[in-house]
Amino acid sequence: MLYPIEIKVNLEDGVGAVMDRLGDPPPSGKRQIWFAEDRDGLDSHELRLLAAGIVLRLRSGDGDDDATAKLRPAPVERLIAPWDRPFTTGRLEYRVEGDRSGARQVLSASAVTKETQGSLAAAVTGGRADPALWSYHARFVTVGA
Repeated sequence: MLYPIEIKVNLEDGVGAVMDRLGDPPPSGKRQIWFAEDRDGLDSHELRLLAAGIVLRLRSGDGDDDATAKLRPAPVERLIAPWDRPFTTGRLEYRVEGDRSGARQVLSASAVTKETQGSLAAAVTGGRADPALWSYHARFVTVGA
């Protein structure tokens, strides 16, 4: 199966000019971004989820909010149906794609839900996200892969 390729570039400045040249409007607002991690690991300076190839991210701000669970790398043999190919259902978009950084290339898989603008910022209180936010994502991380 051929997987889509998404190109991401880090720029220090001039983002608007680059976006104009690419024919895409520059971003008009700001977003807050949170990454979830195992609190017990943080006490010993360990990023246990990241070390296991799991990224949990919340974004809130201008536009729709979104919650993402990503496996990187995502070995093909661990992606069992329905997680073996991209799909969209309800508010969940599931993607399987190649990630490349320098000479390193890996397959990644992500489950993304769109949320109401500002709802995720409200759900993150005291440094903890409401566990109900992660229902789709937990199923993906524990069952699908």
